[in-house]
Amino acid sequence: ATYCVDLSFQHVVKEAWVHNGNWNQVVKRLQDKVGRGNGSNTTKFSPSQGIRQGDPLSPYLFVLTMERLAHLIQKEIEDRTWKPITLSRNGPPISHLFFADDLILFREASILQMNVISSCLSVFCGASGAGVSIEKTKMLVSTNVNSNRERELSNISGFDLTSDFGKYLGVPIIHGRKKKSLYEFIIEKVRKRLSSWKAKNLTFAARITLTRSVLAALPTYVMQTTLLPQGVCNKIEKLMRNFIWGSTDEKRS
Repeated sequence: ATYCVDLSFQHVVKEAWVHNGNWNQVVKRLQDKVGRGNGSNTTKFSPSQGIRQGDPLSPYLFVLTMERLAHLIQKEIEDRTWKPITLSRNGPPISHLFFADDLILFREASILQMNVISSCLSVFCGASGAGVSIEKTKMLVSTNVNSNRERELSNISGFDLTSDFGKYLGVPIIHGRKKKSLYEFIIEKVRKRLSSWKAKNLTFAARITLTRSVLAALPTYVMQTTLLPQGVCNKIEKLMRNFIWGSTDEKRS
């Protein structure tokens, strides 16, 4: 994750990407003069730091800014100094994935490639004023790489090793087989919601309405990007079915 981008760099990026002088000037005025601080109106002043996370404009401006890093990476790939990975024999090469100011970088697990990445990040951070959050950055290495090489890469980069990236925006980042245990949290959400309802005190129509409007909606966010294992779907359906028929546990009443 990166944070805090220099205002002058932002202005250069916007002028290069957005060919609308009026829009650029409006955004520039919003950034160059601040009239609100700590939740209340203040005398306008010029900020000494660049735009940071949490600013209402941040998601849009960070997207424009990160494109510059993408250009640096693409240049290294064209020069054959950055070696991206492929997920299959005929699959497309993958070098990076960006979402606002968060990014995942892919490359061969070698010291040379680690130095190439460090160089790209150094050039980008030096120009933009952005910084890499060391405590939020993790390195995941293929199981085919020996432990000595793992530690060496970690020491060179300064990034901690991890075997699991966890969740991103509430969705598990899968880097292996999809297991039912990865999505147990969805089942627990359904159980937690059911525990606050008393099925026997609700009419049959009310139970159906709650199931359709509330329970069925709980897994939809994850399902937008992930095909849930059949076992997870079956378990959720069973919990909803039991609730409709008047039971909140594993047995129908």
